[in-house]
Amino acid sequence: YLTLVRVFNKTDQVTGIPNRNAFTLNYFREKRKSATVLVSFDLNHLKHFNDESGHKTGDQYLRAFAQTAQKQLSSYGNLYRVGGDEFCLTSNLSSEHDTDRLKKALEKLSRMEKCDPAFGDFPMDFAYGIACRLPGESNEALYERADAIMYMNKRSMESGETRK
Repeated sequence: YLTLVRVFNKTDQVTGIPNRNAFTLNYFREKRKSATVLVSFDLNHLKHFNDESGHKTGDQYLRAFAQTAQKQLSSYGNLYRVGGDEFCLTSNLSSEHDTDRLKKALEKLSRMEKCDPAFGDFPMDFAYGIACRLPGESNEALYERADAIMYMNKRSMESGETRK
C-alpha cells in the first residue's frame, strides 16, 4: 500500500508521467544533482478542447502530448507535468554537442503537426523555452529563465512570428 501511495504521489494520473511533486523533489530539493539544462513547455489551445469537447477530451490531449514528448525526448532527460498544461524537462547534459542535439530534437518535436497516433489524434501545438545553466545560477533562476523564454516564444507564436 505504501509503495502505491508513493508512486501515485509522484505520478500525474492524467498523463502517466512524473508530476509536480516529483519535479519539486528531484529539481528543487536535490541540489547536488541539479539539471544543467531546463526546458519549459506550455500547450496551446487546451482551453479550446476543454470548452468544445469537455475535460475528458482535454485530458486525452494532455496525455497525447506528454506521451509523445516523452517518447521523443526521453534520452535527453526527465519530463514532468508541473501544472495544468505546463511541463518541464530537466537534463544533465554534459557537453555543448549534447545540448545542440536536444535543441534539434525540440525543433523536430515542434514541427510535428500531430501527436504520435498511438496516443491520440491531437495537434502537437506548444511553446517551449530552453535555458542552459549559467555559472553560479540557482535552480530557481534557471527555472524562471526557461519559463520566461517559453512565454516570449508563446507570445511570438500568437502574434504570427516564428519561434525563437
